[in-house]
Amino acid sequence: GLASATGRRVAELRAAGRTAQARESGRNALTISAASGATAAAALVVTSAALALLPAAGPFGGILGILAPVTFGLAPGFAMVGVARGFGDFVGRPLVRDAGGGLLRLAAIGVAVMSHGGVRWIAFGFMVGSVVGEFGFIADGLLRWWVRRGGETGWDRELWQGLRPYT
Repeated sequence: GLASATGRRVAELRAAGRTAQARESGRNALTISAASGATAAAALVVTSAALALLPAAGPFGGILGILAPVTFGLAPGFAMVGVARGFGDFVGRPLVRDAGGGLLRLAAIGVAVMSHGGVRWIAFGFMVGSVVGEFGFIADGLLRWWVRRGGETGWDRELWQGLRPYT
């Protein structure tokens, strides 16, 4: 729900002529999402380590560990989707995040398959393509100055409270 709450909050602030606060709200959304993504990635690493102790889990645990960075990238990537929507951009996400990330995933998986790398290398290729796509989109938003410190508010409590309906 962070993407939806962020998109609504950023759009409201911009409509009120408070662009600096809209950028600060976007920065807050990225902070929240980075913490969420890091927590999810850490949980996958711990789960991967626990599954490594179970012979019946086979390669699944190792694959979870390889894919952990994807969960870290997805959370801020979705937050940036909300920021982009709030700034009225509907081109960056489909071109950079979706198409660019999709092509990167396809290329990385293709290299893994052609080199006979096996399931772990295919998972690694998917991870690399996903992470580069997500962080490429985040970089696109940062370069457009959609996210930055506003100076006056610090923490956007209304964004945080706006998440409640989405939980």
